[in-house]
Amino acid sequence: MEYRSSKCFTFLYLVLLGFCPLLSSAQTFAEFFKQKKTQKKYLVQQIAALQVYLGYAKKGYDIAGSGLNTIKKLTTGEFTLHSAFIASLSSVSPYIRSHFKLAEIVLFQKEIVKGFSGMTLGRSSGLLSDANRVYIQSVKAKVLMDCAMDLEMLLLIISPGLLEMDDKARLDKLDELYKSMQNKAAFTRAFAADVQGLVGSKEMDLRSVHFLNKAYGNVE
Repeated sequence: MEYRSSKCFTFLYLVLLGFCPLLSSAQTFAEFFKQKKTQKKYLVQQIAALQVYLGYAKKGYDIAGSGLNTIKKLTTGEFTLHSAFIASLSSVSPYIRSHFKLAEIVLFQKEIVKGFSGMTLGRSSGLLSDANRVYIQSVKAKVLMDCAMDLEMLLLIISPGLLEMDDKARLDKLDELYKSMQNKAAFTRAFAADVQGLVGSKEMDLRSVHFLNKAYGNVE
């Protein structure tokens, strides 16, 4: 389905960045899901943030809508028989829209953005080579792009009228997106640890050289 574009990803990413502060960093997963009122509040906020993107994403379905109208004109009888079923597949139950995994997926996104933002790249002190920095930035761009794609699909499965899927299919897709975002969050944590380890190693090397120079004179 050719509805994705770089502008879509950029717009969605900016929406999510603006939305992230709504989630308190002090709130743990346990606290979040323990308090039902708080859970509902955050779910509403998360869905609202995703719905900001709905109008933009929905433009890609104008052609699909025209196609259905054409089918209706050509095969009115058969289309009428199946119209109720098709309409039911295009609706989303409240259970899907308020599923706890929706909240966790958005929290994973917040963690991923925070993880990459907190990486020390050593630009000012030149601890990392240009090749290292380019590689780190390319990994960051790829992960965030994949996140944008997952979140765009998440928006589609929780929004009525965009995809013809029953609740089971939507739940299966939600599980798939949850695991995908969970894996990206785990990768980001591991990658951030590797970057910090590399920077730390470079810093130790510089301190060792400084110590030797101080103890034994300026050694070339």
